[in-house]
Amino acid sequence: MTIREQTKLVKNKSLSFGKSNKILIQSMCDFKTSDTKNVIKQINECAKNGADLMRISILDDDDVNAIKIIKKHVKIPLVADIHLDYKLAIKAIDNGIDKIRINPGNITKKSELINILNEAKKYDTIIRIGVNSGSMPKNIKGKNEATKIVNAALQYIKFFEKNDFFKIVVSLKSSNPITTYEAYSLFSKKSKYPLHIGVTESGFDEIGIIRSVAGLSPLLISGIGNT
Repeated sequence: MTIREQTKLVKNKSLSFGKSNKILIQSMCDFKTSDTKNVIKQINECAKNGADLMRISILDDDDVNAIKIIKKHVKIPLVADIHLDYKLAIKAIDNGIDKIRINPGNITKKSELINILNEAKKYDTIIRIGVNSGSMPKNIKGKNEATKIVNAALQYIKFFEKNDFFKIVVSLKSSNPITTYEAYSLFSKKSKYPLHIGVTESGFDEIGIIRSVAGLSPLLISGIGNT
């Protein structure tokens, strides 16, 4: 493996990304978060097998209220995946989540973003800007899909920085491994924020493994990727 790409150091009390050869492994629960018994079991099983942090989906208030319960029974940090409702992001932060993931294509109102950023600053919460090729803002331009993905992330980052928020991790995912590789490679030349690498909607079982390996191995070999 080549020398790791040097990125900014982004950290809070429970997580540290960038400026390190340590690549954090993240997995995701496939139970509804409010199903705390199965979620806790799954997180602890993944942690035992090497997961450094775990992503949980926050779809409603039941999921938000489950965060404190889950955190009492697991030892690794939790990432809240926020889909459409910015209020759920704020509630997840208030309930002690270590990091949230928001999609530029789903939360576009500046007032809502500012509310999220203010709350994240208050609780020292890291935010992952998670761009997906299938749900990008409509106003993004670029010569190809990879460029559009990168431009969407850079536009979001610019807004975050303008509002004095810098605890940022970025992901730039496509279901096409080649597009994924191109997007991450391009972004790494334009920004030094830590990168969470992955292939979105990769599929199940062997197909998912093949697509992920095809998209991520070249990045890791190039020294790109922190999670």
